[in-house]
Amino acid sequence: MKSLPIVFVLFLAACAAAPPSAPPAPVVADAMPQPPGYLGFGFSYHKPDAAQSRGGWLMVRHVPDDGPAYRAGLTPQTVITAIDGQPLTFPDDLAMLEWLKTIRPGQSIRLTIAGENPRELTLVAAELPPDKLRIWKANFEPAPQPGRPPS
Repeated sequence: MKSLPIVFVLFLAACAAAPPSAPPAPVVADAMPQPPGYLGFGFSYHKPDAAQSRGGWLMVRHVPDDGPAYRAGLTPQTVITAIDGQPLTFPDDLAMLEWLKTIRPGQSIRLTIAGENPRELTLVAAELPPDKLRIWKANFEPAPQPGRPPS
């Protein structure tokens, strides 16, 4: 808490440095980022296990019948061990999701499938469908404030 007075003093000094007749700086809303590509499957991520010398993997949970994963032949219960030839080494779910949001519509993704029939599948990311785009955009809306109607 000892740094609080210093920060407060710096804030006051910065406010005092602005001439009183200067107009306030315009508030510019952050531009909404470009939506990620849609691969069309739900999964659970299992991070690498160093104790067992095992890399990370995805277990496919859901494949809607209208998306790129379905068209490529991906099915539920499939185990994915690599993407574009790279083992899955993400330390946690968040790191995995951060990487996935960099995929753009039209981008090809090569999945390495493990199991009795190991193979590779190539998906081409699509534009987010309207219902999923609406959900994605809602994540950038400010949270409603208690006691205030939404704007």
